[in-house]
Amino acid sequence: PARHPRLRHAPGAQPAVALDQIAALRLRRGETKQARATIDRLAEEFPGHPRTELAKSRMALVEKRYDDAAGGLRRYLEREETAEGRKLLAVAELRRRNVPAATAAIDRALQLAKDPEPDLLRLEATVRGRAGDHPGVLRALDRLARESGELRPAETLLYATALYSTGRRTAGRALLEEQLAA
Repeated sequence: PARHPRLRHAPGAQPAVALDQIAALRLRRGETKQARATIDRLAEEFPGHPRTELAKSRMALVEKRYDDAAGGLRRYLEREETAEGRKLLAVAELRRRNVPAATAAIDRALQLAKDPEPDLLRLEATVRGRAGDHPGVLRALDRLARESGELRPAETLLYATALYSTGRRTAGRALLEEQLAA
């Protein structure tokens, strides 16, 4: 694997942050083996850095080790609180079926995010749906639709379900019929 020697020598560079971002990119691309090598290097060179804990936690999520991911993310967040860390904690807690903790994590992620990305709003809708907060689902998906222009089919179904659950059956049925006609 490439060692990225420039990370260590660039003036003002934060090599631990750069290695964490490289590992995250590799995980998004599905390059788990390369991501693992980057995380191993990060752990070797920066064992006490918060981004090492973040990177290990991301890997634990990919490997479906949700308890490890949640624990690592909590340790990371004690030292460096970020919207991304809270978002990942919400995912881990949701996978652990700890809906109250997932709700708290997504709420804090939204507070920390200056301008929430669509994926954060999607996660908010999912968490609120699991929590039975149907008005919250509607608010999150309304915001997502305004900011991204449209909802994905699964999001439209979640929206229709929330409409039904809030007593707006006619609107929910109309939305589903519209989707079936499309």
